[in-house]
Amino acid sequence: MNRNGRCTSLVKTGVSREECCSTGSLANSATASWSDGELLTPSSIFFMHVQGGVPCTRCKATCDGVQCPENQKCVIRNGLPKCVCSPNCNAFRLQNGMQNHRGPICGSDGRTYKSPCRLLKRVCRKKETGLHISYFGPCRMSCSKVTCPAKKRCLLDQNMIPHCVNCTLRKCPVPTEKRSARTFCGVDGITYPSMCHLRQAACKQGKAIPVAYRGICRKRANCRNIKCLEGQTCLTELFSQKPRCVTCFIRPKWCKANSGRLDTAPTGPICSTNGKTYKNWCEMTDDACSTGVALDTKYFGECSADNSTIFNEEENELLH
Repeated sequence: MNRNGRCTSLVKTGVSREECCSTGSLANSATASWSDGELLTPSSIFFMHVQGGVPCTRCKATCDGVQCPENQKCVIRNGLPKCVCSPNCNAFRLQNGMQNHRGPICGSDGRTYKSPCRLLKRVCRKKETGLHISYFGPCRMSCSKVTCPAKKRCLLDQNMIPHCVNCTLRKCPVPTEKRSARTFCGVDGITYPSMCHLRQAACKQGKAIPVAYRGICRKRANCRNIKCLEGQTCLTELFSQKPRCVTCFIRPKWCKANSGRLDTAPTGPICSTNGKTYKNWCEMTDDACSTGVALDTKYFGECSADNSTIFNEEENELLH
């Protein structure tokens, strides 16, 4: 049953109310409902398509016997049982070693939450199962004030956005002839024997190293003589004219469809490596993919006339 008190999904026909309300998972559902009308008549079709559903009544009038999904509980709203989000925040704090943490946290979506509980509630309400805590404190534009959880280290990605990652420097596989097909050329022009070696180098530098293309780095490589993976587009570096394989059609959740606007990630404006100011990361990426020129974030803020403005987060001001 929807908010208007109408049913929009048909589970079974030709059953009594008792049968309907005791069938499988419906027996413990807060929203399971029953209609005594004939669902294939012209009037029912009218209700379904024009008035947003068929009139029906709830199987349960109380929360007795209602089983809600994880992190939800049953409450009575407008005289009817309803499962609402109610995450166990204390258990979550204990599991993540956050018993003593008070204050905001930065989510993996780039959004600052007033508390871990706020993030848990968003996971429940929006069904964003991949959303997790990135680090303690508000979301930052550099690693200078980021406090990462134990065994993790702050790393800047290619767009200068900080992330807490596991930098345990385990031993990487020894390069062999058989493994030569797994080599990668980084945008720094260095050939890495494996993704493990590339991640190690990034951890040591404190900055992500994007993969330019698969295979060894070639001095005369360009978009005409390298092969990107299926679904990737080859862009050309602005100054070096070197090729870089990127995935243009996959956009992060925070990029609103067809709008180029930023929803939850660190907001713009940003100054790109081409000296142009973009409203946000999404707009810059769209421009790169449409022009065929690889662009990265140079710094947050508008590009200055002499291209020398630097954002200093420590003092929260622009230095010239």
